[in-house]
Amino acid sequence: MSTGPVEFTLILDESEFKTKGLQPKKYRVVSRKEANERNAGRLMRKAAAILKDRGWVKHTQLSLGGKMCMIGALHFAYCGNATPRYMNRLVQLTDDVFSQWNGTSNIPHYNDYVAENKDEVIEKMLKFSNEFDPQGG
Repeated sequence: MSTGPVEFTLILDESEFKTKGLQPKKYRVVSRKEANERNAGRLMRKAAAILKDRGWVKHTQLSLGGKMCMIGALHFAYCGNATPRYMNRLVQLTDDVFSQWNGTSNIPHYNDYVAENKDEVIEKMLKFSNEFDPQGG
C-alpha cells in the first residue's frame, strides 16, 4: 500500500459543471505531516523577508530599533506582533520542524548561539523554506 501523495479528480454532477461553468480540478491529497511542513516553510519564507527588511538581533524578540530575532519574525509574519503573550501553534510547529531538520538546535538556540550574522540567518531560513515549500507558497 502506497503512503505517498494521491491525485484524484473531484467529480460533480455534470449539470453543475454546465450551470456553474466549472471544470474538473485535480487535487493532491497530502499527509498532515507534509501539510504542516509546507506551512512551516511558508511561514519561514515570510519571516526571512521580514528580517531582510527590518534587521536581525540576538537574545530578544524585538529590539528598540525594530530588529527581530527569528522567533520574533515568525510571530510577526503570522500575526503582526513580534512579541505576543503566547507562542502560537504554527510558530511552535515551525520550531519543531526546524529542530528536526537542523539536527540539534531549535530556532532560539540557533539564533542566539550559532548564527553569526543576518545574512547567515536569512540563508538558513530560505534553505529551510525551499526544502519544505519549494514552490514558494
